[in-house]
Amino acid sequence: MAGLSAGISALETVAKIPSIGIWATLISIILVVALYTLLFAGHISGGFPSPVLYGLIAMANLLFYVLYLLTGIAVLAWIYRANANLRDAGMEDLKYSPAWAVVCWIIPIISLFMPFLTMRALYNRSHGEDVWNQDASVDAITSWWVCYIVGGLILAFTSLTFAINALPGVWVTTPPAADTGLNIAAYLLMAGSAWLLLKIIRAITDAQRQGMNLATVFE
Repeated sequence: MAGLSAGISALETVAKIPSIGIWATLISIILVVALYTLLFAGHISGGFPSPVLYGLIAMANLLFYVLYLLTGIAVLAWIYRANANLRDAGMEDLKYSPAWAVVCWIIPIISLFMPFLTMRALYNRSHGEDVWNQDASVDAITSWWVCYIVGGLILAFTSLTFAINALPGVWVTTPPAADTGLNIAAYLLMAGSAWLLLKIIRAITDAQRQGMNLATVFE
């Protein structure tokens, strides 16, 4: 059990880094949404937004993506450690390995659904569910993934139209106000996803600490 206790301590330490990153990302999202709201108001009023505003939006978006990337790496480290703790606790019939729970995030197509499944199994097994209930529905996990996927798809769409419009002689007719409104909606969904992930990380970390230290939850 010494190795397991070390794993629990490591998980609590590792959990602090993505938590800080998520809070920083949430702050960046607030900044982005505020700037897009100003831009949206300018579109509605029929005016011409200042180039300075576009520059601020570009910098705020860059800040978000940098924080998103760095926080994502920290979250993956936490996911690996949390899944490794289940393995080290001697739990039988684990559906996903620690490595797969991480790698599935970066594989095209599979990344649209597998991280949700692995996180749900991690949540359930960490809370003492047996192998038969590891795929049971968890409201927080479902809400987190819906917000993440829908928000991500909207951002992908608006980014794609922006990239296409940058090509010479090509123009995708997306009304500026609609495009800005979609970006606001996407970032709000990403904020909801980040907030839920913060709660999920804490819930799983707490469950493993309380359950594994007694070695009774995972019989």
